[in-house]
Amino acid sequence: MPQDQFLTKYFTIFAKPKMYLTLLCLFLAFPLGLAYFVLLVVGFSLGFSLLIVCVAGCWIRHIVSHDIFSVDCLMAMGSDQFWNMESGYNQ
Repeated sequence: MPQDQFLTKYFTIFAKPKMYLTLLCLFLAFPLGLAYFVLLVVGFSLGFSLLIVCVAGCWIRHIVSHDIFSVDCLMAMGSDQFWNMESGYNQ
């Protein structure tokens, strides 16, 4: 008798609808979690690398071109120096 009770208790779980809903959630959680992880890793690595490239590119452009309209140059000199420049560079 105890073995019959164990088998009926063990196999009655298949008759409950909540088990199928739980299995569906488990089967959906794995691919969604995997996609979330992949997108998160790709997004962080791509964002960080683009940040480094953009900052380095702006820094190199600023050093090489000596552009008078860059924010650093406009902030460094006063307005009277900026409007009285003759050749485009602060001499």
